[in-house]
Amino acid sequence: MEKGNALATITGYLRTLPGQLSSTTSSLAALAGHPALLREWLASSWPVIAMLAALIAFGLWLLPGMAQGLADWLFPAVSQEHLFGIIRTEEADPRNATAYRAMLWIYWLVLAGAAVVLLARSLQPTLAAAREKAHALLRDARALMEHNPERSLALLNQAMTLAAGPAVRESVKDERRNLTQWLSTGGDGTMAASAATAIGVQIPQSRPVDDDGRYVATDELGRGAMGVVYRGRDTLLDRPVAIKALPQSTAATADLAERFRQEARAAARLTHPGIVQVYDFVASGSGNYIVLELVTGQSLERYLNANAPMAVDHALALSIPLAEALGAAHDSGIVHRDFKPGNVLLGRDERPKIADFGLAKVTGSSMATVVGSVLGSPGYMSPEQAAGAPADHRSDMYAFGIVVYHMLTGAPPFQGATASVLSQQITAAPKPLTDLRKDVPEELASTVATLLAKDADARFDTMAAVTQRLRDIAQPRAAD
Repeated sequence: MEKGNALATITGYLRTLPGQLSSTTSSLAALAGHPALLREWLASSWPVIAMLAALIAFGLWLLPGMAQGLADWLFPAVSQEHLFGIIRTEEADPRNATAYRAMLWIYWLVLAGAAVVLLARSLQPTLAAAREKAHALLRDARALMEHNPERSLALLNQAMTLAAGPAVRESVKDERRNLTQWLSTGGDGTMAASAATAIGVQIPQSRPVDDDGRYVATDELGRGAMGVVYRGRDTLLDRPVAIKALPQSTAATADLAERFRQEARAAARLTHPGIVQVYDFVASGSGNYIVLELVTGQSLERYLNANAPMAVDHALALSIPLAEALGAAHDSGIVHRDFKPGNVLLGRDERPKIADFGLAKVTGSSMATVVGSVLGSPGYMSPEQAAGAPADHRSDMYAFGIVVYHMLTGAPPFQGATASVLSQQITAAPKPLTDLRKDVPEELASTVATLLAKDADARFDTMAAVTQRLRDIAQPRAAD
């Protein structure tokens, strides 16, 4: 029994070695690009390094002789006499050389395994401390970005020297990119201009989008079927803005131009911290534009691509304000009809804001949807939308359920070609969350299942009810 336990222990240890080796290799590679971290690790781990160096020296200089002596003792040469004892020969035991080689191999294998484990354990505290420092510097840099961009840049550069890991490096790069984009609009005066010079940003030529020259657009932030979004500036109020332009190729289409104006009207009716605010609508000689609140950060889609699946508590922390914001839109008579991660923006504080009401439906609006037309994004589309039927607030609930599902599992429930996804939205049942993740509470899995009911009548009555359900789930977890 004891032999069996020992064998199991050894086998388990050997199975962990590949993972430990991969972790150690990646950690050493991360340190190689950060001299300050490398020096810190060497200073804190010198006893381990010294011991491994001594064992290596022992293996190179003393072990061969000791192993050969032990092999000779275990398997000595066989003496033979010839010609009545006049001639004596010794014939080496073939097991002697095998034993010698085996002892060397065992020593070096055990030493390599021990080195991997010891190095991995000595690296983790250094890397963990570096990540904490980098995250603290990131938080400070975010807070100072608009008030003191030069200091923010210095903190970001310092954080990059501690970013010994892909996730932290990407976060630092994102913040540096945000600072670059903000500075590219001219920032808030001479301090921003100085920081722009330090970071190597060329402030682009701005172009007015309205006849009075109040709003100027600079660099492009993104584009989609219903518009191109630029970073810009309100010169009258001296504040950064986002400017969404209807592409010239679609501006001539009366239906799309009216839908663009409807988007502005719909979003302008909403005043909620979880919804991107509309400041103005401009119709000028150069085209139609919506002037919006500028959210410096990234889309939820991009965040999920790098961080999904999310921890349950983190997913709840994002889901609750999103549910509140959707409920506020519904209370104002607006159905989004294209709710998805790409239309959720995360600010530097990770507070989510719903954007892009380009397909929104306003209660009482004369802008009708043609029956049988399919509007929205297939992966997040409700069954009724996929079937070409009219959508109401419960369609947004379904899309919200898919977004929460995506947060928790790393992907929406239905994937594939567009026709296949639309068919699945109508007929297929998603895999239960509890089958994919054992740490998802049953109450949360049940809530998502209700949101994803094929029959709209089987979903919740209002987003307020959804919000309350999510709060009830989150509250005891926060207390723990």
